[in-house]
Amino acid sequence: MHCLLRPPLCSLHLSFVRTVYGLFTLCLCRTLVAPSPYAFAIWGPIYLLEAYAMIYIATLSPSSPLVSILQRTAPFWFLANVFQALWSCSFRKKFVTGSPLAKILSPLFLSLTSLSLSKIHAIATQSRATITRFEYATAFFGIALHFGWTAAASLVNINGSLAYALASLSLQKYAGFLSVLAATALALFVVAGGGGGIVPLVLAWALKAVGSGMTARLKIEKGNQVGAGAMKTLSEAGAGVCAALGVWGLTGGDGAGDFWGGKWGSGDLIF
Repeated sequence: MHCLLRPPLCSLHLSFVRTVYGLFTLCLCRTLVAPSPYAFAIWGPIYLLEAYAMIYIATLSPSSPLVSILQRTAPFWFLANVFQALWSCSFRKKFVTGSPLAKILSPLFLSLTSLSLSKIHAIATQSRATITRFEYATAFFGIALHFGWTAAASLVNINGSLAYALASLSLQKYAGFLSVLAATALALFVVAGGGGGIVPLVLAWALKAVGSGMTARLKIEKGNQVGAGAMKTLSEAGAGVCAALGVWGLTGGDGAGDFWGGKWGSGDLIF
């Protein structure tokens, strides 16, 4: 089955934007992990918050307790930006429609971006008792959003790569179901480990958008319908669970452990 939906041609589009649009829209007819377009608006708050964090960090006194935390997170921030730049490059047509090895570059680099950001989030979680809430939120709120969103987007990329590879619709279905379970499991792992509620809420946002995407697909009766109804239900249920976990994390997370910051955020665990 070839994709039914094609992006509008526009000579003013940047190649990157056009190819990203193609990855999530051109193969919408096959992948079940196809969020509604509104989901991608989260990139705006992510970069605004991170830009504000950079400005704030530039004004810090060398004696600020936040400085020692930033010294630990800086290598992973550097890696996250390198991997995200490589992810952007991997959207070239020769990669997304190339060999099986080339097709894995996009989800690989985005997953490594998310992994790097998760390390920053865990280090900040481990050290948050040493700084004020304002300092923690200002320096790391954008990172938490970025980590949660790139984790979700990695799952979207994996399913998109399967779509480009023309994997069977049965494989697309089960990959979609497993992606919802993986996102929900990550939300549970982070909040149960004491990582707070922001990441689960971002994952809830992403899963709700996937459910909305399936609702639209079922309504117009176009594209891959194999498992679309079940995917809608599963995504919406996963979004509900992640939202509940997020609220739990934001309200204190009574009973949560400390292994997210204590283990993943420790100096003993690296990539």
